Amino acid sequence: PQTAYLSFQMPIYSVNANRYRRRSRNLNNFSMQSHHGIGARLIQDQTGAFRRLYANATYAYHQRLGKRLAMSVGIAIGLHQQQLATESIEIQNPADPLLNGPSLVDRKLDYSVGGWLYSDRFLLGFTAGRPHQSNVHFLEDDLPAADQANGFQQYFLHLGYRWPFSSQLHLSTSSLLRYGRGRAAAYDFSIK
Repeated sequence: PQTAYLSFQMPIYSVNANRYRRRSRNLNNFSMQSHHGIGARLIQDQTGAFRRLYANATYAYHQRLGKRLAMSVGIAIGLHQQQLATESIEIQNPADPLLNGPSLVDRKLDYSVGGWLYSDRFLLGFTAGRPHQSNVHFLEDDLPAADQANGFQQYFLHLGYRWPFSSQLHLSTSSLLRYGRGRAAAYDFSIK
């Protein structure tokens, strides 16, 4: 398998914000002003004859709610392409109509929206998205009915807390609960 990943994200502040931001280099100093943010991702993944390409752009607005509390809302929109390169597959039956033709390509629009409530100590976030779903299926019975519906297909709930020990050292915990229609829920937990 080969994966290549390129991304960027940046805040967009007003001209007067640079002086304000320089004071917030300390990990325990939560001095943030309201601002916009933009970003983009490009991911290419190949495993054997399967290739995926995903590109998206993101926008978020961060609003300060108090001295140590802020919220943000954002949107991501992108394109997802899956390809089965049939020319790189050796087949035993040359008359196989599925694998003996041109490469199978599937392109879809992906989108998601979400929001966060956060401070210097905690975060709480929720995201709803419609991930890429392929039109290529080997058996119709393998495709849950929910995959054929319109609207959001996956939901994420993100919780985290940070324990500061000094201005340069802290312990952060993070948990993520993912639920997709027609799929089992998944849970991740991390400590850093």
